[in-house]
Amino acid sequence: MNRILRIDERLAALTKPKMESFETVSLGRGDILVVCAGFEERAVGVLRQAVQTGTGFKVLIVDYLPPYPDNRIDELMNLCRDSKLEWDRVTYDRQNPAGFGEILVHRLLSSPHRIFLDI
Repeated sequence: MNRILRIDERLAALTKPKMESFETVSLGRGDILVVCAGFEERAVGVLRQAVQTGTGFKVLIVDYLPPYPDNRIDELMNLCRDSKLEWDRVTYDRQNPAGFGEILVHRLLSSPHRIFLDI
């Protein structure tokens, strides 16, 4: 009798894309950079570096609920505006996370090129 695989077993068996260090690539037209509006300096570090080496990419900013006053959402949005980057904002509700995966996938499917996750 064949056992039905658990979700973690199915995910572990998936072929995953090659991971690359951010220092080895620059972002260009059609690429999407996903950043999270955290409160630490590193929350804006990758975007700062990306605007120095790349152009024409899009940014997807993940904001959090409940709001935390020290999160750097305004700094991320201003950096995108100042760099004349196209950007969008999605909200992740930590207390009600159901459905966020579908929202994220819908936003990312618009990219014909690469997707970079600042984790």
